[in-house]
Amino acid sequence: MDEGSLNMLQENSGNNIVSLTGKIVSEPVFSHEVFNEGFYNINLEVARLSQTYDVLPVTVSERIMDRDIFTAGSFLCLTGSRHNPPGRPMWRAKAGTA
Repeated sequence: MDEGSLNMLQENSGNNIVSLTGKIVSEPVFSHEVFNEGFYNINLEVARLSQTYDVLPVTVSERIMDRDIFTAGSFLCLTGSRHNPPGRPMWRAKAGTA
């Protein structure tokens, strides 16, 4: 995948669904656990149409996270829901890798 194709960022505010494509720029770091399900934080670099990049924090469930794929330098296509806790915007991934 070339960097020119990393510019997809869509949000449907009606139902809070987000699709992102980008490059992982940090190794997964354990964040928290809920009902025996672990969650990890990664940073995803997403290209804008202006050829600049945003680095977005993403929280991923261990249930969908393959440690061999979720590594720095890997490319991902994610679909999930957007959450905005106080002081830290967060993207929760639900599926997919590029």
